[in-house]
Amino acid sequence: MTSPWTVTPGGPRIELDSAGRGEMTFTIDNHGPVDQRLVFDVVPGEGAARTWFNVPEPQVLVPHGQAVRAQLQVAVPPGTPAGPRTCAGRAYSAERAPEESSVVSDPVTFDVRLVQRAVPWWRRWWWALAAGALLLIVLAVVLILVLGGDDPPTDNPPVTTTPTEPTAIRKTGGALFNQNETIDLDDIVVPAPARTADLLYRPLLPSDGFIVAQNGATLAKIGPSDRPGRDCARTPLGTAEVQVSTWQVGEVLCVRTNGGRLAFVVLDQKVSLLRLPPPPPQLRLSATAFE
Repeated sequence: MTSPWTVTPGGPRIELDSAGRGEMTFTIDNHGPVDQRLVFDVVPGEGAARTWFNVPEPQVLVPHGQAVRAQLQVAVPPGTPAGPRTCAGRAYSAERAPEESSVVSDPVTFDVRLVQRAVPWWRRWWWALAAGALLLIVLAVVLILVLGGDDPPTDNPPVTTTPTEPTAIRKTGGALFNQNETIDLDDIVVPAPARTADLLYRPLLPSDGFIVAQNGATLAKIGPSDRPGRDCARTPLGTAEVQVSTWQVGEVLCVRTNGGRLAFVVLDQKVSLLRLPPPPPQLRLSATAFE
């Protein structure tokens, strides 16, 4: 069965900068008689990994007889062997399985140049750090000898520590989360393969649903936060389901993924579909995963 939509790349090549980053715009044409909500994804070629690519808007509504544009971002990790690689854009119906309606574009190429890993600053200044450490040891010994006395030591109160705020971001992006879909927060992929899924949007008729942890992931909902990474690091997580009707716009969902990474999801918008009976709303999310 021929699908009524086509996917066309913006050119034959993606030009990468010196850091191994680039992007390409694909055009999705809907030649059919009805509007289609499509999922746009990427098909990596040989030698390329899915984690190199990011789709900011993974779902798009394409009116019949019209076309929309979808952006694909590329970020090749440092240390990747140099050489040519390929990828292709793919679109399929959001309401059907990918293998039933998938359409793949012509392949596009991009050349990977060997990206050197940046040398940490402390390796360049190791001698200064060593000298500073030695000086501190000498000063400590002098202070002990000068200020030390015969007074008995006093009991010190126990020192408590709080989890630090994560800073190394692995992935950030937006997603449209539908009922019965899963999301992989390590790479922000919707829908996600069952083995890598962290959350499931399980519907609860007639117009509600639950966010359920998958594959050993844990979660907890907190209020709006201007530093969600810090607040999520300090929040105990568990396996209790989060009811969608209680999740308000701007509130944060803290998640420890099945890969062991800390991530947070902010609810940007609830999109209600005009159907009878009304189904659970689509959730427009902003997600960030830390290393």
